[in-house]
Amino acid sequence: MSVALDTWSDEDASAVPGLHGQPRPRVLIATTVPWFASARLALAFADSGFAVDAICPPHHPLAQLTFVRMIASYPVTSPLAGLRRAIAFSGPDLVVPCDDRAAKHLRQLQVQSTGETADLLARSVGAPEHYPLLLSRSQTLAAARAVGVRVPDTARTADRAQLRAWLEDHGFPAVLKTDGSWGGSGVRVVQNHAEAERAFAHLVRLPSKVRALKRLWVDHDGALVEPWRKGKAPFVNVQSYVDGATANVAAACRDGEILSQVGVAVMRTAYPLGPATVVRCVECPEMASAARRTARALGLSGLCGFDFIIDAAGAAHLIEVNPRATPTGHFPDGHGLALPAALGPRASEAERRPIRNSPGPFALFPQEIIRDEKSGFVEAGLLDLPTQSPELTSLGYADWRRARNRPSARIRRFSKMFRSQIIIDRRR
Repeated sequence: MSVALDTWSDEDASAVPGLHGQPRPRVLIATTVPWFASARLALAFADSGFAVDAICPPHHPLAQLTFVRMIASYPVTSPLAGLRRAIAFSGPDLVVPCDDRAAKHLRQLQVQSTGETADLLARSVGAPEHYPLLLSRSQTLAAARAVGVRVPDTARTADRAQLRAWLEDHGFPAVLKTDGSWGGSGVRVVQNHAEAERAFAHLVRLPSKVRALKRLWVDHDGALVEPWRKGKAPFVNVQSYVDGATANVAAACRDGEILSQVGVAVMRTAYPLGPATVVRCVECPEMASAARRTARALGLSGLCGFDFIIDAAGAAHLIEVNPRATPTGHFPDGHGLALPAALGPRASEAERRPIRNSPGPFALFPQEIIRDEKSGFVEAGLLDLPTQSPELTSLGYADWRRARNRPSARIRRFSKMFRSQIIIDRRR
């Protein structure tokens, strides 16, 4: 059921039959970017007994799933009003943001809300008093460090002078990260002052009108519209570089307590510093403990993610907190309980299903075939396919075909013809 929310008032919601009074818990998936992972998460909620609604950009895979009851268009220029109307129309028990911008909008709406909406958003994204901390990567990690979590030195830098002074004290290499970015788009690793200056200048550069509209029109992604309209550069954080392997924890939280979590080691990423495409489930007591203490310190609720670097000695360093759903949010924990099921009012033994009986590896679908359609993980049949939903599987392959036919992908394939590569290695 697709609904245009710009033609009705909030009072109309109660008059819509079939949306209220149902025994199943209701979840509203909120996302501003056309990520397939949001649709995969919606399926996990549906499998866990939830009735699923969504607010997302047009042409999102969510809009094509028949089990999603209501689809609202996420407005680029009036996001809070759009969210308010979608919440009134859906009447959800839980709202789940799937990207940082949607999470920020929900927390902004929370500050403006009272009554049932305020209670709903507290259940969904946590206590409002922690909102200022979650706006800043450096303050988030400072809160984690205060409860004994191992974190690298991190600070927010307002200008080049502050950046230069911090680097003089802490040395290189270092990592620059902007607040509010995701998927590695606002991250740079720098080796010296010259690289740091260039990276800082690039990260604080405002998008042009042409670039913002191109991203909106071609990619159906309004990520650059808001910073272009407001003309406000993001804050840049600088962090000590930790050499090691990437890992993360996806968790279901309520009032600062973790109800269920799953840890993974990252084996492949979409691009350097980008999101994971192949993971292996791991049990790491230090990561699990750090996630629990950080969630409690920040009063987190809903689905969240915690990024770590595991150094050569096996120590886990928390490098980032994602107070929203992450791409492994549909995974089950070690007991076979799907993370979304843990957020339901009736999470019980009946909902425990041993979906996976091995640590992996799992090639995330369709992320890994988009990265490399001839990947060894794909050819070995390790794709994490949503086999219970043929329609979602078809949409994933459609995403891959679209990515494969983009001009940039065709140029990359053509350029490989001129590179020296080892295609087959039989030396063993």
